[in-house]
Amino acid sequence: VGRVDPLRRTVNVLEQLTEVGGQLRFGPPKTAAGRRAVSLPTFLADALAEQIGGRAEPGPDGLVFPAPVGGPMRRSNFRARAWLPATRQAGLEGLRFHDLRHTSGALAIAQGAHPKAIQAPMGHASVGITLDRYGHLFEGLDERIADGLDATWREALAASPRPGRGPEVVPLAR
Repeated sequence: VGRVDPLRRTVNVLEQLTEVGGQLRFGPPKTAAGRRAVSLPTFLADALAEQIGGRAEPGPDGLVFPAPVGGPMRRSNFRARAWLPATRQAGLEGLRFHDLRHTSGALAIAQGAHPKAIQAPMGHASVGITLDRYGHLFEGLDERIADGLDATWREALAASPRPGRGPEVVPLAR
């Protein structure tokens, strides 16, 4: 709960929960880049504020979404009790929880986000990881670059002191 700041619309990711041999353990993320602050859209910050504010006490573990009996939720219980019924009701059977992460990255790309702006909230150690995972979604980028260069040329042509002849082109020395 202390890592969620609805007013600043951020969540600080400082650790992860893993289950090994039936034991739940909190530990650091896989990489240093996994420790990060993630900006939230307003609707999500509001929903988290409501979730946090709806309880008298956050519980001994301070979890935003504790198990019904307290403590962290086990992945298998969450999947059976919450995830599968919700995806069935929404007509999204087969959707995995981890698919939400990929959807977030894809939506950011669709909105024109730069790969570096996607890297940090995803917790990728390098932009190369981001591009390896999501590069196929940057389709049409070369056409947008060509269109941008066309627009720049037209602006330079219109502003040129040599009307109708365009800007002076200076050959590069070899």
